[in-house]
Amino acid sequence: QNNSPLTVDAPKLIAFNPLTNPNVDQPSVIMSYVWAPSPVYPSSASRLSPQGQVSFSFRLTAPSNPGTYACDWALMTPDGQLGPIVSKDVTVTADSTRPTAPTFVSVSLASGAFQSSWTSASDPESGIAEYQYALGTSAGSSEAIPWTSTGLTTYVRRPVTIPTGRTYYLSVRAKNRAGLLSVSTISSGLAYRAVP
Repeated sequence: QNNSPLTVDAPKLIAFNPLTNPNVDQPSVIMSYVWAPSPVYPSSASRLSPQGQVSFSFRLTAPSNPGTYACDWALMTPDGQLGPIVSKDVTVTADSTRPTAPTFVSVSLASGAFQSSWTSASDPESGIAEYQYALGTSAGSSEAIPWTSTGLTTYVRRPVTIPTGRTYYLSVRAKNRAGLLSVSTISSGLAYRAVP
């Protein structure tokens, strides 16, 4: 609610500061006069008259370091004057759970190339950072192709130069933003033979 006698702009996030976290790299993380991530409310409410009220929601990307942070908000007049600051403590907890494992949709190895697609993994705490795949001659190994990132793409196709007459296994796994890896999903054996 705008309790000032002036018309003001929408709420702005003016600071997001660590309070009791000894692991942060800097003494404070300041976001100077940053708009709350949009949309916070309909554009028709972008200005608030005296005593005007608005409800809004927002989403912040959590810092990588767990701890308690102060989230400071204020209304701002069109000429840049801040109103009273409202603070809310936000506790960031460490993600200690692995993401779910992706599962294969398709896998093939033939004619000097392999390709595969898999389902998306999930991680409600910190989200998925990337997918990785590897190829080896035993289940879960990676001597033919070491673990390689596909980013957030759930598909890969690449040429290979590997000995024929062997059986290979493709592995895929997910990594979350906390650096934790899912259990690897391993394909059945893929016989790789010379093309006549």
